[in-house]
Amino acid sequence: MKITQESFLKIIDWFPATLYEFTASLGYRIHELHDTLTNIALAKVEARIAALLVKLAFKAGELLAGGGAAITISLTKQDIAEMVGTTTATTIRVMSKFKKLGLISEESGRIVICNIDTLKTLVS
Repeated sequence: MKITQESFLKIIDWFPATLYEFTASLGYRIHELHDTLTNIALAKVEARIAALLVKLAFKAGELLAGGGAAITISLTKQDIAEMVGTTTATTIRVMSKFKKLGLISEESGRIVICNIDTLKTLVS
């Protein structure tokens, strides 16, 4: 959605609380971008993928009994690779490793995190 500067300033003039909401939203997005860039620059790929899965579990997942979560959006390995700044082949390798370790499974095309707390330990 695009809005002209003039229209934006009128909206802020008419509804000053809008400025607070806008800056709060912008601040949150900047914080998320900073975290993502720091993660890509400094973290190992396993930690980046684990962090993404944990984040998606809370933002787009349903919590399961036993501390697990099912990510409710459909993601390809390529989607995950692009989100964490790696190759699809590396993502496949890491996800396979996570499956062998019992950290995740795939059911009906969804990624299921067996235990979020265990996966979080890889992020640190």
